[in-house]
Amino acid sequence: MNKDAFYKELIHRYRAGSATEEELEAFYHLVQSGEIDHYLSEIMEDHFCGGRPKSRLSLNFGYAAAIVICFVSGFIFFYYQNHHHNRAIIQPPEEITAAKDQAILTLADGTKIKLDSTRSESENTDGFQVLSKLKAVIGYNKDATREGEALVYHEIAIPNGGKYKVILSDGTKVWLNAGSKLKFPVRFSKARREVELDGEAYFEVESKISKQENQPFTVHTRYQDIQVLGTSFNIKAYQDEPSETSTLVTGRVNVINKRTRQILQLNPGKELTLSKAAAATSVSDADIEEVLAWKHGDFVFNETPIYEIMKQLARWYDVEVDFGSVANNIYSGYIPRDANLKQVLDMMERTGELKFDMNNRKIYVKTKMPM
Repeated sequence: MNKDAFYKELIHRYRAGSATEEELEAFYHLVQSGEIDHYLSEIMEDHFCGGRPKSRLSLNFGYAAAIVICFVSGFIFFYYQNHHHNRAIIQPPEEITAAKDQAILTLADGTKIKLDSTRSESENTDGFQVLSKLKAVIGYNKDATREGEALVYHEIAIPNGGKYKVILSDGTKVWLNAGSKLKFPVRFSKARREVELDGEAYFEVESKISKQENQPFTVHTRYQDIQVLGTSFNIKAYQDEPSETSTLVTGRVNVINKRTRQILQLNPGKELTLSKAAAATSVSDADIEEVLAWKHGDFVFNETPIYEIMKQLARWYDVEVDFGSVANNIYSGYIPRDANLKQVLDMMERTGELKFDMNNRKIYVKTKMPM
Protein backbone atom coordinates (compact mmCIF):
# COMPACT_ATOMS: atom_id res chain seq x y z
CA MET A 1 0.00 0.00 0.00
CA ASN A 2 1.48 3.37 -1.01
CA LYS A 3 1.53 6.41 1.29
CA ASP A 4 -1.56 8.08 -0.19
CA ALA A 5 -3.64 4.94 0.14
CA PHE A 6 -2.36 4.33 3.67
CA TYR A 7 -3.28 7.85 4.84
CA LYS A 8 -6.75 7.67 3.31
CA GLU A 9 -7.39 4.24 4.82
CA LEU A 10 -6.16 5.45 8.24
CA ILE A 11 -8.54 8.45 8.16
CA HIS A 12 -11.38 6.19 7.01
CA ARG A 13 -10.79 3.75 9.88
CA TYR A 14 -10.58 6.61 12.38
CA ARG A 15 -13.87 8.12 11.23
CA ALA A 16 -15.54 4.70 11.21
CA GLY A 17 -14.42 4.02 14.78
CA SER A 18 -12.60 0.84 13.75
CA ALA A 19 -9.01 2.02 14.25
CA THR A 20 -6.76 0.05 16.60
CA GLU A 21 -4.84 1.67 19.47
CA GLU A 22 -1.69 1.70 17.31
CA GLU A 23 -3.56 3.27 14.38
CA LEU A 24 -5.06 5.93 16.66
CA GLU A 25 -1.60 6.87 17.93
CA ALA A 26 -0.33 7.08 14.35
CA PHE A 27 -3.31 9.22 13.33
CA TYR A 28 -2.84 11.75 16.14
CA HIS A 29 0.89 11.95 15.42
CA LEU A 30 0.23 12.68 11.73
CA VAL A 31 -2.36 15.33 12.64
CA GLN A 32 0.06 17.06 15.01
CA SER A 33 2.87 16.98 12.45
CA GLY A 34 0.60 18.35 9.72
CA GLU A 35 1.56 15.52 7.37
CA ILE A 36 -2.06 14.62 6.54
CA ASP A 37 -3.49 18.16 6.38
CA HIS A 38 -4.06 17.81 2.63
CA TYR A 39 -6.10 14.62 3.02
CA LEU A 40 -8.15 16.07 5.89
CA SER A 41 -8.83 19.22 3.87
CA GLU A 42 -10.36 17.11 1.10
CA ILE A 43 -12.74 15.51 3.61
CA MET A 44 -13.52 18.92 5.13
CA GLU A 45 -14.82 20.11 1.76
CA ASP A 46 -17.22 17.15 1.69
CA HIS A 47 -18.53 17.61 5.23
CA PHE A 48 -18.64 21.36 5.74
CA CYS A 49 -20.34 24.22 3.98
CA GLY A 50 -19.51 27.75 5.05
CA GLY A 51 -17.98 26.58 8.31
CA ARG A 52 -21.11 24.78 9.55
CA PRO A 53 -21.75 21.04 9.48
CA LYS A 54 -24.15 19.99 6.77
CA SER A 55 -25.66 17.31 8.98
CA ARG A 56 -25.19 15.67 12.33
CA LEU A 57 -22.44 13.11 12.39
CA SER A 58 -23.16 9.40 12.77
CA LEU A 59 -23.29 7.81 16.21
CA ASN A 60 -19.83 6.34 16.49
CA PHE A 61 -16.38 7.31 17.65
CA GLY A 62 -15.54 8.61 14.19
CA TYR A 63 -17.28 11.92 14.92
CA ALA A 64 -14.01 13.16 16.35
CA ALA A 65 -12.40 13.18 12.93
CA ALA A 66 -14.66 16.00 11.79
CA ILE A 67 -13.67 17.96 14.87
CA VAL A 68 -9.99 17.37 14.17
CA ILE A 69 -10.52 18.59 10.62
CA CYS A 70 -11.74 21.93 11.97
CA PHE A 71 -8.45 22.48 13.75
CA VAL A 72 -5.71 21.00 11.57
CA SER A 73 -5.24 24.38 9.91
CA GLY A 74 -4.94 25.98 13.35
CA PHE A 75 -8.42 27.50 13.57
CA ILE A 76 -11.51 27.18 15.76
CA PHE A 77 -15.10 27.37 14.47
CA PHE A 78 -17.89 28.69 16.68
CA TYR A 79 -21.21 30.41 16.10
CA TYR A 80 -24.05 31.87 18.13
CA GLN A 81 -27.76 31.25 17.51
CA ASN A 82 -30.53 33.65 18.56
CA HIS A 83 -32.84 34.40 15.62
CA HIS A 84 -29.72 34.88 13.49
CA HIS A 85 -26.30 33.30 12.91
CA ASN A 86 -22.90 34.95 13.32
CA ARG A 87 -19.58 33.22 12.80
CA ALA A 88 -16.07 33.99 13.98
CA ILE A 89 -12.77 32.22 13.35
CA ILE A 90 -9.75 32.73 15.60
CA GLN A 91 -6.38 31.15 16.05
CA PRO A 92 -5.98 28.90 19.10
CA PRO A 93 -3.82 30.25 21.93
CA GLU A 94 -0.13 29.57 22.28
CA GLU A 95 -0.36 28.90 26.02
CA ILE A 96 -2.64 26.20 27.38
CA THR A 97 -4.39 26.83 30.68
CA ALA A 98 -7.06 24.14 30.52
CA ALA A 99 -7.50 21.04 32.66
CA LYS A 100 -4.45 18.90 33.44
CA ASP A 101 -3.99 15.21 34.16
CA GLN A 102 -4.45 15.18 37.91
CA ALA A 103 -6.36 13.32 40.60
CA ILE A 104 -6.32 12.49 44.30
CA LEU A 105 -6.38 8.78 45.18
CA THR A 106 -7.64 7.95 48.69
CA LEU A 107 -6.59 4.52 49.98
CA ALA A 108 -8.55 2.34 52.39
CA ASP A 109 -6.63 3.67 55.41
CA GLY A 110 -7.34 7.29 54.45
CA THR A 111 -3.92 7.97 52.90
CA LYS A 112 -4.19 10.44 50.02
CA ILE A 113 -1.89 10.17 47.00
CA LYS A 114 -1.57 12.95 44.44
CA LEU A 115 -1.58 11.65 40.88
CA ASP A 116 -0.26 13.91 38.14
CA SER A 117 2.34 14.01 35.38
CA THR A 118 5.14 14.40 37.92
CA ARG A 119 4.49 11.06 39.60
CA SER A 120 6.75 8.25 38.42
CA GLU A 121 5.44 4.95 37.09
CA SER A 122 5.68 2.67 40.09
CA GLU A 123 4.15 -0.26 41.92
CA ASN A 124 2.21 0.19 45.13
CA THR A 125 1.54 -2.41 47.80
CA ASP A 126 -2.14 -1.49 47.86
CA GLY A 127 -2.78 -3.26 44.55
CA PHE A 128 -2.37 -0.53 41.97
CA GLN A 129 0.24 0.79 39.57
CA VAL A 130 0.65 4.13 37.82
CA LEU A 131 0.75 2.71 34.30
CA SER A 132 1.65 5.88 32.44
CA LYS A 133 2.32 9.31 33.86
CA LEU A 134 2.21 10.78 30.34
CA LYS A 135 -1.24 9.37 29.54
CA ALA A 136 -2.51 9.68 33.15
CA VAL A 137 -3.58 6.08 33.69
CA ILE A 138 -3.73 4.11 36.93
CA GLY A 139 -4.34 0.35 36.82
CA TYR A 140 -5.23 -2.36 39.34
CA ASN A 141 -4.09 -5.98 39.62
CA LYS A 142 -6.32 -8.36 37.70
CA ASP A 143 -7.71 -10.83 40.21
CA ALA A 144 -10.82 -11.25 42.35
CA THR A 145 -11.30 -11.11 46.11
CA ARG A 146 -11.22 -14.56 47.67
CA GLU A 147 -14.36 -15.97 49.29
CA GLY A 148 -14.84 -14.59 52.79
CA GLU A 149 -12.30 -11.81 52.24
CA ALA A 150 -13.58 -8.27 52.86
CA LEU A 151 -13.59 -5.84 49.97
CA VAL A 152 -11.05 -3.00 50.16
CA TYR A 153 -12.14 0.29 48.61
CA HIS A 154 -10.28 3.17 47.00
CA GLU A 155 -11.67 6.49 45.84
CA ILE A 156 -10.28 8.63 43.06
CA ALA A 157 -11.33 12.29 42.97
CA ILE A 158 -10.78 14.54 39.96
CA PRO A 159 -10.65 18.23 40.91
CA ASN A 160 -12.11 20.97 38.76
CA GLY A 161 -9.48 21.55 36.13
CA GLY A 162 -8.47 17.87 36.06
CA LYS A 163 -9.04 14.56 34.25
CA TYR A 164 -7.81 10.99 34.68
CA LYS A 165 -8.27 7.37 33.56
CA VAL A 166 -8.61 4.25 35.72
CA ILE A 167 -8.33 0.59 34.70
CA LEU A 168 -10.15 -1.48 37.32
CA SER A 169 -9.10 -4.95 38.43
CA ASP A 170 -11.50 -6.64 35.97
CA GLY A 171 -10.07 -4.70 33.04
CA THR A 172 -12.92 -2.19 32.83
CA LYS A 173 -11.69 1.23 31.65
CA VAL A 174 -13.09 4.43 33.16
CA TRP A 175 -12.41 7.97 31.91
CA LEU A 176 -13.25 10.57 34.57
CA ASN A 177 -14.20 14.15 33.78
CA ALA A 178 -13.37 17.22 35.88
CA GLY A 179 -15.14 17.49 39.24
CA SER A 180 -15.88 13.74 39.47
CA LYS A 181 -15.35 10.97 42.04
CA LEU A 182 -15.31 7.20 41.66
CA LYS A 183 -15.36 4.75 44.58
CA PHE A 184 -14.45 1.15 43.75
CA PRO A 185 -13.00 -2.03 45.30
CA VAL A 186 -9.32 -2.75 44.76
CA ARG A 187 -10.40 -6.26 43.77
CA PHE A 188 -13.98 -7.19 42.84
CA SER A 189 -15.77 -10.12 44.42
CA LYS A 190 -16.47 -13.20 42.32
CA ALA A 191 -20.23 -12.59 42.58
CA ARG A 192 -20.59 -8.97 41.45
CA ARG A 193 -18.85 -5.78 40.39
CA GLU A 194 -20.09 -2.49 41.81
CA VAL A 195 -18.75 1.08 41.79
CA GLU A 196 -20.10 4.45 42.94
CA LEU A 197 -19.95 7.60 40.78
CA ASP A 198 -20.43 11.26 41.56
CA GLY A 199 -19.86 13.39 38.45
CA GLU A 200 -19.26 12.30 34.87
CA ALA A 201 -17.48 9.23 33.51
CA TYR A 202 -17.27 7.12 30.40
CA PHE A 203 -17.11 3.34 30.96
CA GLU A 204 -15.88 0.53 28.72
CA VAL A 205 -16.95 -2.48 30.76
CA GLU A 206 -15.06 -5.77 30.54
CA SER A 207 -17.67 -8.49 29.99
CA LYS A 208 -15.93 -11.16 32.09
CA ILE A 209 -13.64 -11.39 35.08
CA SER A 210 -12.90 -15.03 34.28
CA LYS A 211 -13.65 -17.44 31.45
CA GLN A 212 -16.07 -19.37 33.63
CA GLU A 213 -18.17 -16.57 35.11
CA ASN A 214 -20.12 -13.52 33.96
CA GLN A 215 -20.50 -10.98 36.72
CA PRO A 216 -22.87 -8.03 36.21
CA PHE A 217 -21.30 -4.59 36.49
CA THR A 218 -23.30 -1.92 38.33
CA VAL A 219 -22.67 1.81 38.57
CA HIS A 220 -24.41 3.45 41.52
CA THR A 221 -25.17 7.17 41.39
CA ARG A 222 -27.23 9.12 43.89
CA TYR A 223 -30.49 8.53 42.01
CA GLN A 224 -29.82 5.60 39.66
CA ASP A 225 -28.32 2.13 39.37
CA ILE A 226 -26.97 1.28 35.92
CA GLN A 227 -26.54 -2.46 35.33
CA VAL A 228 -24.50 -3.84 32.43
CA LEU A 229 -22.42 -6.85 31.39
CA GLY A 230 -20.11 -5.75 28.59
CA THR A 231 -20.80 -2.40 27.00
CA SER A 232 -19.71 1.26 26.71
CA PHE A 233 -21.69 4.18 28.08
CA ASN A 234 -21.48 7.66 29.57
CA ILE A 235 -23.00 8.78 32.87
CA LYS A 236 -23.41 12.41 33.88
CA ALA A 237 -24.46 12.64 37.51
CA TYR A 238 -23.14 15.83 39.11
CA GLN A 239 -24.78 16.70 42.42
CA ASP A 240 -25.17 20.37 41.47
CA GLU A 241 -27.24 19.64 38.33
CA PRO A 242 -31.03 19.09 38.21
CA SER A 243 -30.87 15.75 36.40
CA GLU A 244 -28.77 12.65 35.79
CA THR A 245 -28.18 11.37 32.26
CA SER A 246 -27.08 7.91 31.10
CA THR A 247 -26.07 7.58 27.44
CA LEU A 248 -25.48 4.20 25.79
CA VAL A 249 -22.90 3.88 23.01
CA THR A 250 -22.66 0.08 22.59
CA GLY A 251 -24.36 -2.93 24.16
CA ARG A 252 -27.41 -2.70 26.42
CA VAL A 253 -27.97 -1.44 29.95
CA ASN A 254 -30.74 -1.48 32.52
CA VAL A 255 -31.26 1.79 34.37
CA ILE A 256 -33.06 1.59 37.73
CA ASN A 257 -34.70 4.66 39.22
CA LYS A 258 -33.84 4.33 42.93
CA ARG A 259 -36.88 6.30 44.09
CA THR A 260 -39.57 4.63 41.97
CA ARG A 261 -37.75 1.30 41.31
CA GLN A 262 -38.74 1.68 37.64
CA ILE A 263 -36.44 -0.28 35.31
CA LEU A 264 -35.79 0.91 31.75
CA GLN A 265 -33.58 -0.74 29.16
CA LEU A 266 -31.45 1.41 26.87
CA ASN A 267 -30.34 0.55 23.36
CA PRO A 268 -27.32 2.07 21.59
CA GLY A 269 -27.74 5.71 20.61
CA LYS A 270 -30.30 6.36 23.33
CA GLU A 271 -30.04 8.34 26.56
CA LEU A 272 -32.09 8.33 29.73
CA THR A 273 -32.57 11.54 31.68
CA LEU A 274 -33.79 11.41 35.27
CA SER A 275 -35.22 14.57 36.83
CA LYS A 276 -34.11 14.79 40.46
CA ALA A 277 -37.03 16.98 41.52
CA ALA A 278 -39.80 14.86 40.02
CA ALA A 279 -38.03 11.47 40.02
CA ALA A 280 -39.33 11.15 36.46
CA THR A 281 -37.40 9.55 33.62
CA SER A 282 -37.44 10.07 29.87
CA VAL A 283 -35.66 8.29 27.02
CA SER A 284 -34.61 10.09 23.84
CA ASP A 285 -32.16 9.90 20.95
CA ALA A 286 -28.66 10.81 22.14
CA ASP A 287 -26.35 13.33 20.53
CA ILE A 288 -23.30 11.09 20.92
CA GLU A 289 -21.13 13.74 19.29
CA GLU A 290 -21.86 16.23 22.06
CA VAL A 291 -22.03 13.72 24.93
CA LEU A 292 -18.61 12.16 24.29
CA ALA A 293 -16.78 15.30 23.18
CA TRP A 294 -15.20 15.72 26.64
CA LYS A 295 -13.60 12.26 26.44
CA HIS A 296 -12.01 13.05 23.07
CA GLY A 297 -10.64 16.41 24.20
CA ASP A 298 -13.24 18.80 22.79
CA PHE A 299 -16.26 20.86 23.69
CA VAL A 300 -19.10 20.30 21.22
CA PHE A 301 -22.20 22.47 21.57
CA ASN A 302 -25.30 21.89 19.46
CA GLU A 303 -27.76 24.69 20.28
CA THR A 304 -26.64 24.49 23.90
CA PRO A 305 -27.88 27.08 26.46
CA ILE A 306 -25.24 29.42 27.85
CA TYR A 307 -25.90 28.18 31.40
CA GLU A 308 -24.91 24.64 30.42
CA ILE A 309 -21.85 25.85 28.51
CA MET A 310 -20.61 27.92 31.44
CA LYS A 311 -21.05 24.98 33.83
CA GLN A 312 -18.75 22.92 31.63
CA LEU A 313 -16.22 25.73 31.34
CA ALA A 314 -16.30 26.31 35.11
CA ARG A 315 -15.38 22.69 35.84
CA TRP A 316 -12.79 22.45 33.10
CA TYR A 317 -10.95 25.69 33.91
CA ASP A 318 -11.68 25.62 37.67
CA VAL A 319 -13.44 28.99 37.82
CA GLU A 320 -16.70 30.41 39.21
CA VAL A 321 -19.47 31.98 37.12
CA ASP A 322 -21.84 34.82 37.96
CA PHE A 323 -24.69 35.06 35.43
CA GLY A 324 -26.41 38.19 36.69
CA SER A 325 -29.69 38.55 34.79
CA VAL A 326 -28.63 37.49 31.29
CA ALA A 327 -30.92 35.64 28.90
CA ASN A 328 -30.27 31.96 28.30
CA ASN A 329 -28.72 32.43 24.86
CA ILE A 330 -28.00 29.46 22.62
CA TYR A 331 -24.61 28.61 21.09
CA SER A 332 -23.27 25.93 18.76
CA GLY A 333 -19.74 25.05 17.72
CA TYR A 334 -16.51 23.16 18.39
CA ILE A 335 -13.73 24.15 20.78
CA PRO A 336 -10.62 22.09 21.66
CA ARG A 337 -10.42 21.57 25.41
CA ASP A 338 -6.80 22.65 25.52
CA ALA A 339 -7.79 26.15 24.39
CA ASN A 340 -7.05 29.15 26.59
CA LEU A 341 -10.08 30.32 28.58
CA LYS A 342 -9.65 33.98 27.69
CA GLN A 343 -9.54 33.15 23.99
CA VAL A 344 -12.72 31.06 24.33
CA LEU A 345 -14.56 33.88 26.09
CA ASP A 346 -13.31 36.47 23.58
CA MET A 347 -14.56 34.26 20.76
CA MET A 348 -18.00 33.89 22.35
CA GLU A 349 -18.19 37.66 22.85
CA ARG A 350 -17.55 38.33 19.16
CA THR A 351 -20.17 35.81 18.02
CA GLY A 352 -22.97 36.64 20.44
CA GLU A 353 -24.70 39.28 22.51
CA LEU A 354 -22.92 38.60 25.80
CA LYS A 355 -19.89 40.11 27.46
CA PHE A 356 -17.53 38.24 29.82
CA ASP A 357 -15.45 39.93 32.53
CA MET A 358 -12.97 38.05 34.74
CA ASN A 359 -11.69 38.87 38.20
CA ASN A 360 -9.90 36.48 40.60
CA ARG A 361 -10.93 33.34 38.66
CA LYS A 362 -14.57 34.44 38.55
CA ILE A 363 -16.41 35.05 35.26
CA TYR A 364 -19.14 37.69 35.16
CA VAL A 365 -21.62 37.14 32.33
CA LYS A 366 -23.31 40.33 31.14
CA THR A 367 -25.50 41.51 28.28
CA LYS A 368 -23.70 43.77 25.82
CA MET A 369 -24.80 47.38 25.81
CA PRO A 370 -26.26 48.52 22.45
CA MET A 371 -23.89 50.60 20.33
